[in-house]
Amino acid sequence: RGEAGSTGPLTGRGRDLGTGLPGTLSLPPTAFEKVLRRHSRPIVKAVQEALAATSAELSCDIFEQGITLTGGSAHNPLLADMIADATGLTATAADRNDLCVSLGLQAMLLS
Repeated sequence: RGEAGSTGPLTGRGRDLGTGLPGTLSLPPTAFEKVLRRHSRPIVKAVQEALAATSAELSCDIFEQGITLTGGSAHNPLLADMIADATGLTATAADRNDLCVSLGLQAMLLS
């Protein structure tokens, strides 16, 4: 698990409200875990509902291959972990996950 993103510190730049001077702040990903969990729960619930409504044939493929995450949320390793915990299935980020939709559309239009 955790293949869906980086575990390094998150860094932001801006004005320090205490000094008024420009500054940089680095925080470990764990500092955001509570917020990420709260915003990931509806996604996990939607995945569970989609799996419950999935045909047996497709369910078999998903069981064998796992769930592939796409888009910006795929960068969040916590989401992959939460989906895996809730479903018992492997959840990993797709290669070039930020471009999956546009590449799929391109392939469809060119075929």
